[in-house]
Amino acid sequence: MNDSTRSSYDAELEDLEARALGGLDLVGRALVRTLEALENQDLELAQSVTADDDQIDERYLEIHRGLITLLATQSPVAGRAEPTSSWRKTPDNLPREARQPRSW
Repeated sequence: MNDSTRSSYDAELEDLEARALGGLDLVGRALVRTLEALENQDLELAQSVTADDDQIDERYLEIHRGLITLLATQSPVAGRAEPTSSWRKTPDNLPREARQPRSW
């Protein structure tokens, strides 16, 4: 296996991981704002949280597309797919978690 291929794969994987963690930050901020809206009965803030949900959805899609592309284009290093699949499950929860305020 080519060292530059491995380096490229590792770099792309680290970038996707950083974006996934950033997505979790978006969800965390949305949850804080949701609790604040509930506590203060702030309908405007609650609507703002719902409107900002698109950012979280877009982050999820960006990560998902990136993972699919990475796995499809870097098949020689598929042995590293296990770490990818283990944290890949995390972004699945981003849109669902961000939508939680809608059901309250």
